[in-house]
Amino acid sequence: DAVVGDQRTFAADRPATSDVLDATTVRVARVLRGSVDQAWAAYFDVDLVPRWMLGPDGWSMPDCAITAEVGGTYEQVWQSDTDDARFTSTGTFLDVAAPHHARFTARLVGDGIPADAAETIHELTFTPVEAGTLVARVYRYPDTATRDAMIAAGIAEGMEASFQRLEATDLLG
Repeated sequence: DAVVGDQRTFAADRPATSDVLDATTVRVARVLRGSVDQAWAAYFDVDLVPRWMLGPDGWSMPDCAITAEVGGTYEQVWQSDTDDARFTSTGTFLDVAAPHHARFTARLVGDGIPADAAETIHELTFTPVEAGTLVARVYRYPDTATRDAMIAAGIAEGMEASFQRLEATDLLG
């Protein structure tokens, strides 16, 4: 509760930012224009996700499968537009309360990712605010080194690039 309790304080004009919450936990949050239902659909509709959730320019998502229900799974595959680099995120949904909350495991596999990369827990919340919907993603890593490596890799910047792409589409109305 303390992790998500202060989410309403984020400003609507603020880019995606990462906040270190403790030794293994980071929150990346941003206000998106659009309703909670629209933001939820953007994250979990397999026809919408590949249109925007690509991180920095130069990537595509050729494969996307999501079953957003307790025990359901997801798999998202990103492919570089300039070379053969690929990576995949897979996981299982642990808790789903559409359209406001989802908690799931996540494991990255692929180019540039250590073969023994640890599974993490992600928690997504969608909170209505005056300017739209506050989307907050809390990442729980197995240790501080992994947390720091993901921050250094640019998780907030990659999410901001995706959010900008999302807001440039008609997906949020």
